[in-house]
Amino acid sequence: MTPKAPTLVEANKDGKYIYPYNSKVEVKASALDGYVLAEDAQTKWIWDSHNTALSPACKPAQPMKKLASTGAEVTALIGISALLLLAGGVLTARRFK
Repeated sequence: MTPKAPTLVEANKDGKYIYPYNSKVEVKASALDGYVLAEDAQTKWIWDSHNTALSPACKPAQPMKKLASTGAEVTALIGISALLLLAGGVLTARRFK
């Protein structure tokens, strides 16, 4: 039995490459015009979409514990700002009486 010939996948209008699930993809990298790749750069590899899609590394990690709360409450900052603005207005009004 002769193996199926690979199919060249072209980028769509958004620059994305669409290929069927559970397929092996041969990736060939090349430099854009005006750029060069390092001599020891890996420019060709095979990627198995089935094995990667089922890998635990591809699943989102769950936080180990609740994240710390950072920053201050916005309402407190607004209240303090309004109080300082009011105090500044009172002082200015007294000065120009």
